[in-house]
Amino acid sequence: MRQGKTQKLKRAKEEAQAEIKTYREEREKQFLNYQQEHMGSKDDFQAKIEEQTNVRLDQISESVKKNKEEVIQRLLALVYDIKPELHQNLRT
Repeated sequence: MRQGKTQKLKRAKEEAQAEIKTYREEREKQFLNYQQEHMGSKDDFQAKIEEQTNVRLDQISESVKKNKEEVIQRLLALVYDIKPELHQNLRT
């Protein structure tokens, strides 16, 4: 009597676990399909990010080419333009 009841419970538990597993797999598939439809894939995001990065790098390179000489000249002017002065603590 007890053994039959125990086996029924065991069988019911196994069936429930199988149903849960099937349901979980089905929901996972639905989620992945939804994600694919609405958000795109990782590859799409990666390609978009790489494209934006390349555009930004090109902009930075252009800016460097455009302003390189001016920046170098300003730095050299600051380095070569030496104005000797006494330190403020020494002046007093």
